[in-house]
Parts: sequence; structure tokens; C-alpha cells
Amino acid sequence: MTERPEIGAVALHSGRAVSAVSATASVTGRTAATATVVLSPPRPALQPTVLPAPPADVTALEAASPFVIPPEFVPISTRMQMRTAIGTLPYSGAAHPRLCAWIRLRDAVHDPYERLLVLADAFAPSYAAVLHRPHPVPTIRMTARFTPGAATADDDWVLLEARTDDVGEDAWMTERVTLWSRDGLPLVTSTQLRTVLT
Repeated sequence: MTERPEIGAVALHSGRAVSAVSATASVTGRTAATATVVLSPPRPALQPTVLPAPPADVTALEAASPFVIPPEFVPISTRMQMRTAIGTLPYSGAAHPRLCAWIRLRDAVHDPYERLLVLADAFAPSYAAVLHRPHPVPTIRMTARFTPGAATADDDWVLLEARTDDVGEDAWMTERVTLWSRDGLPLVTSTQLRTVLT
């Protein structure tokens, strides 16, 4: 049985425009994860806006092929359903480090922010597309920004696109992940710092 983590939180800043909270999850006295949340009250709509458009080369959800990540490689994959949205698969030796898929959780998660945050880190790392065999590519740091539409997102399927923006000879890389609803509404933009373990 997996031990439940102990969660501790502390307010870093509380202001009229922005508030920040830091949280730590510990298991048997050792830090397992840390998170910082930055919050702000509703503001007047900004015009003009610049929103990421979903990619135009994706297969529609109804026509997309199911894709199963081996649970021995990614155990949490058993709690998700995935369908490939482009022809590129992880570890297929593709020309570009880009992956795109339709994805949803099997279990109902009623908090849209919790559901979308899990999905933003659920798929294989985009750099895996250019590799020929599995290598661990863990997330070291992740930032996520929810759009206003995320608060009311109730469609279980989302379109996820992940791209590696840069990767150096030192095996460190920056990945950008974006999630859209089925009708093309951007929900989350995420940036991840990753590294390839060999």
C-alpha cells in the first residue's frame, strides 16, 4: 500500500493584485514534491488577446487510433485513455520532437484545475518522438497557466500538443505543452524543464 503524503502549505505573499502559496508533499519525512501557486482576482478582459490555436494537422477524435502506454513503463497510464492525433509516436525516430494526442482520465475528477494539471503531464515527453528506444525523460520543473476557460471546462477529452523548444548536448531541454477543448478553446499552457537519463 502506498503511503499518503503529508501536505504542508505556507502563504508567501498576500496582496490585492497577486497572492502566492507554497506547498510541500512529504513521504516518511522526505520531500516528494513542491509547488507554488500564484493567484489573482478576476480582472477586466484584456484586448486584444493572443491565444494559441490548436494545430491544423490533427486527426479528429472520432477517427483517432487508440494508443496504450505500457503500464510497466508509466503505471499511471492505466488510469487514462489516449488516441494519437498525428502520425508521430513516442520512440519512433521521428524527425521532430513533437507529439499530439487526444487524452482523458478514466476516473471522474470534478475539479477542472486538478484534472487539467494531471493531463498536462500525462503524455510521453515530446523528445521521445525522435528517440528509437525508451529512455527516462523526467520532469524536473513544471509551470502551468490556466486560461479563464479552464474553470468551466467539463469535456473529458482534451487535445494535447507537446513540443521540445530546445535541447542541448548536456541532455537538458525545455518542453511546451498546450491543452485545448474539443471545440478549440485553449485550457492550459505548460512549460517543463526535462532531462534525458541514459
